[in-house]
Amino acid sequence: MPRPPVRSAPAPTRCGAPDAGDGDGEERAIAVDPGVWLWHVTYERTRARPLRDALIEDYTPYSHSLARRAFHHGEPLDDLRQVALVALIGALERFECERSIPFVGFATPTIIGALKRHHRDNDWALRVPRRAHAVATSLARAEARLDARIAGRTATQAELAAELGLAPSDLADAQAALRGRITQSLDAPAARGPDLPIDLAVADEGFHQAETRVDLPDALDALTPDDRRVLLQYYFEGRSQREVGEALHMSQMHVSRLLSSAIRRLRSRMDVVDGPVPGRPAGRARRAGDG
Repeated sequence: MPRPPVRSAPAPTRCGAPDAGDGDGEERAIAVDPGVWLWHVTYERTRARPLRDALIEDYTPYSHSLARRAFHHGEPLDDLRQVALVALIGALERFECERSIPFVGFATPTIIGALKRHHRDNDWALRVPRRAHAVATSLARAEARLDARIAGRTATQAELAAELGLAPSDLADAQAALRGRITQSLDAPAARGPDLPIDLAVADEGFHQAETRVDLPDALDALTPDDRRVLLQYYFEGRSQREVGEALHMSQMHVSRLLSSAIRRLRSRMDVVDGPVPGRPAGRARRAGDG
């Protein structure tokens, strides 16, 4: 079947699609073009691809006008046009001429609903419950109404909850949802000031200590029995180097050399950077006689 000609007249008079206007909410009365209605009747019976393409091209300006009405600053208009066009095609596939209603009257709620879902799913950096999302979108209007009635002070949480007809807990959920609407990139320059006292990414010593505790038993097994006894008595039993030497029948200087040697071997097996021999943990002070 040859493709029907697409007339060059403006969309409202060509296909009966009302002009969505510039956001004032006023729409002209829907006038059904008999020629376009015949396309709908024929397409419903034949599902001919040329007719489908002609109808889509005919109604595309109207879907774009609805997308412009749903446009928010900072959002790509092309994305909204794509959403509106996909919804238009879906409505065209479901449209039944026997209902005797203009196609525009059938398709408009579908397109507007798709645009609203797009905003709900993509305007927020985090997904929040639908209830919290709905309350959050009306929160700013409620605050404006209260500010107009209450001069000289900020509305309390209780007043705001009463204005919205919500429980305080539901209001708190909505306010928390609003904070999740916009997030900051971790690659952005770090802010400095009272609102961000620490960097988002910091080194956590807990991870290193956990790895050390896992590696330590194998490293200890590689030491000689004398090394393990020296470490046990000095670090875990809290003895001084002199007392360890007396218990093991060796000089204090030899105990000191054994401690240094054992620590270096432990660090080597555990891939720890070498450094001074560590002292005892807090609470195990050195006694007289330690070197």
